[in-house]
Amino acid sequence: MSPTVLPRIRPQPVLKGAHVLATLIAFFGTVFAVNGILVFVAFKTHSGVVAQEPYRKGLAYNDRIAADALQTALGWKADIAFSATNQVVLTLLDRTGKALIGLEITGSLGRSATERLDAKLSFAETTPGVYAASTAIKDAGDWLITIEARNAAVAGVASDPVFRLRRKLWLKP
Repeated sequence: MSPTVLPRIRPQPVLKGAHVLATLIAFFGTVFAVNGILVFVAFKTHSGVVAQEPYRKGLAYNDRIAADALQTALGWKADIAFSATNQVVLTLLDRTGKALIGLEITGSLGRSATERLDAKLSFAETTPGVYAASTAIKDAGDWLITIEARNAAVAGVASDPVFRLRRKLWLKP
């Protein structure tokens, strides 16, 4: 008779406090590291400034609402295009389709997410109701244009904007 061989019984792993501590430290360490990287990238890429002088703009908010109502009542129509010669071309017509002449038009062109590429625009009237501004911007993509039109300055004093326009433009590659 041969001796009976008993199967070896493996001891069950025991979860000790050190294992739990190491697991928690690894988990939360990973979470904090990823959050730290995301916070660093967020602060590096965006200044957090949404508006220049927000308090002053907030005080004048009712004036902006009234100016918007006046602009809507005027019924002006604006058309914006990029020309092949790197110009922004703005066509302004009144509600009857008549060209609006003699306006002082300024503006800016830039990206929505950053101010690094912002460029000031100074428009000159090329034909009645058509205003053009040169720009060095050639990159394709999403652009934000802001335009203000004023009546011609009297005695060197600029008037409040009569017409404001803020529009996203897509420049094809």
